[in-house]
Amino acid sequence: MRPQKLTISAFGPYAGCEVIEFDKLGDKGLYLITGDTGSGKTTIFDAIVFALYGEASGRNRESGMFRSKYAKEDVPTFVEMEFLYRDKVYKIRRNPDYERPKKTGDGTTKQSADATLEFPDGRMPVTKSKEVTAAVTELIGLDYNQFTQIAMIAQGDFLRLLLAKTEERSQIFRKIFRTEPYKILQEKLKDASKRLHDDYDDCCKSIMQYLAGIKCDEDDGLYVTLKKFKDSKSVAKISEVSELIHDIVEKDSALHKDITKKISDIDKELEKINEDRGKAEKDKQLRENLLKEQENLKNKEPELQKLKDCLEAERKREPEKKKIEYHLQKEQEKMPEYDKLAGLDREYQGVLREIEELEKSRQTSCKLVESLSGKLAEFRNKLEILKGVETKIATTESELKRFQDEIGNLSELKDLMKKCEESLKELTKLQQDYSNAEKLWSAKRDAYTLMEKSFFDQQAGILAEELKENQPCPVCGSLQHPSPAKKHTDAPSEEQLENEKTQVDKLEQEVKNLSLQAGRKKGQYDTICETLKDKSVKIFGVSDVEKIKSLTEEKLLENHIHCEELNKAIEDLKEQRRLKQNIEMQMPQVESDLEKERTKEEQLKTRISELKIQSSGTLANLNGLKEGLAYATKDEAESNINKLQKALREMVR
Repeated sequence: MRPQKLTISAFGPYAGCEVIEFDKLGDKGLYLITGDTGSGKTTIFDAIVFALYGEASGRNRESGMFRSKYAKEDVPTFVEMEFLYRDKVYKIRRNPDYERPKKTGDGTTKQSADATLEFPDGRMPVTKSKEVTAAVTELIGLDYNQFTQIAMIAQGDFLRLLLAKTEERSQIFRKIFRTEPYKILQEKLKDASKRLHDDYDDCCKSIMQYLAGIKCDEDDGLYVTLKKFKDSKSVAKISEVSELIHDIVEKDSALHKDITKKISDIDKELEKINEDRGKAEKDKQLRENLLKEQENLKNKEPELQKLKDCLEAERKREPEKKKIEYHLQKEQEKMPEYDKLAGLDREYQGVLREIEELEKSRQTSCKLVESLSGKLAEFRNKLEILKGVETKIATTESELKRFQDEIGNLSELKDLMKKCEESLKELTKLQQDYSNAEKLWSAKRDAYTLMEKSFFDQQAGILAEELKENQPCPVCGSLQHPSPAKKHTDAPSEEQLENEKTQVDKLEQEVKNLSLQAGRKKGQYDTICETLKDKSVKIFGVSDVEKIKSLTEEKLLENHIHCEELNKAIEDLKEQRRLKQNIEMQMPQVESDLEKERTKEEQLKTRISELKIQSSGTLANLNGLKEGLAYATKDEAESNINKLQKALREMVR
């Protein structure tokens, strides 16, 4: 990376814009940046490193210190550098955080740090500080710490590279010579080797685990060989182990085949035995059932004779039985009439009950109609009282807004008074600081004048010592020297004089700065006071600061009280509005319910009249049916039928 052109504006000790064209120095050999202490040599290196990484070249300076204190307020602070890298020219521009004047209005604002990197191949520029720093690090291959260790070493920092740890130096050189891919490949091969070794160990452990699970009869000839492999705990002879396992498996397979055949033969014999056993048990059960049936038949013969005797007696009582059956048939034929009688009676009783229930419903409906009518009248009275509540709310809110606007204006006035007081305190302090600094500077300047005179007197004394009679004076050329200057023994040295001059100049600059600050603060204070008085004249018609303060406090208190009262009034009015809205929402439903209940009441009256007519007809039919029946109820008729059926049963016995 070779700088081609460096532009520095309001940066470090450079108050204006300076341009250093490095490309005019050529690209061969070396060139030297030299100058007195404090002349700005290090600032050039700071500017280069700041342009690339946003930081200084040394660790004793921060990027926030880069704004030149000698620069005018309207001069921007930035560094712009064109640099050559691999035969291509890149351009980078960066500025730090610093305070600058506002574009509109008084005061200052913070200019945020920003950066831009332009590429030679037409790519979109990279913007923002962090993104530009990352792009530079990727392009050059060095981060800030590495760059300041090997390429832009600050004063006293070269030792850090020499004393760096081996790993840190190795990392830097890998970056420079771009050997990082080989390091990554080495690490990947190392990891792959470790994984393969671990896989091999896992396989060995798995083989030994399976080997430990192999069983073999101790009487078998293969047992000794198997035990030998298990005790060795090694997989070196894995092929021999495989052959041994194969032999054991073959033996076990043959034994398993033989045992399976024997089990199959036994199962067939057992199945035939079970079949023969089932047939024998079935034959035994049939024989037992046959014997039981023969015994039952023998026991039934006396009962059969008794039934024959009963049959003969029944034949003799047949005429009386037919008479009873005739009466029974007649009574049973009448039974549907009793069912009809019961149905008519139920119907009549049901109609009477329905009339009673409907009458209760009608009375309830009448009460509900009366209640809804009263509620509707109450709603109408309340709506009449609450008429115009929206207008009252709007009027009260408008009045509240007026008082709130006054409070806002009074609060601004109060803030201006506070700013005015604070600005006056700051102005007084700056004026006092200026007065103290001016006195100190005057005293120091006077002391320097005496010291300077003493120094020049000393110089004259040294020259006078070399004067000789009849020889020309090197200053005036006179051959006579009647009163030569005397050499002062307590005169200051040139270095002491220069140091004193530096201090005087520093104090003078401080006095100038304090004067400028006090002047700016005085302007701010005057502006705030004028604004305060203008606002006060508009509000109160007075411009006296003390009166403004008392009037503001009094008026603020009064307006806050008014606002509280109006807020409470608005809440009450809003509650009335909510009540009105609630009534307006309920009224349609109440009116609808009232209309429904009135309709329902009329319907109930009509239905009750219809049911009364129906009950009269049902009662007439009921009385007519009772006259044609022998018994009053079905239960009495059923009781007579039961007696006839009982008589028939007794004749059958």
